[in-house]
Amino acid sequence: MNSRSTHHSFLVLYVTRGYNITIQVDANLSGTTAISVSFHGHSITVCNVGDSRAILGHRTNDHKGGGETKTERLVAIPLSRDHTPYRKDERERVRQAGAAVMSIGTFLEKKKKQIV
Repeated sequence: MNSRSTHHSFLVLYVTRGYNITIQVDANLSGTTAISVSFHGHSITVCNVGDSRAILGHRTNDHKGGGETKTERLVAIPLSRDHTPYRKDERERVRQAGAAVMSIGTFLEKKKKQIV
């Protein structure tokens, strides 16, 4: 269901049933992820944010034993690297920018202490 049909569904509920629906989203665990790939002749430009991933599928033909037997394979070629704190260099980059890097368990513990 896309956002337009979701919006329409809520509007129908509001108009026909009198429901006033409020959706609250906790954005503390939200993030941004996007990737774009542009082709320019024989060049490719890849831009990514977050843990999106671009992979190019390349079809190859392997010749076995110098004979006529060919095996066709599809090889995945990574075009991007995930921006994720699971990578040491990314974790360090984020820390150097002044941000905190923590696991979900650590985050939830800190949030629980704030509520109490």
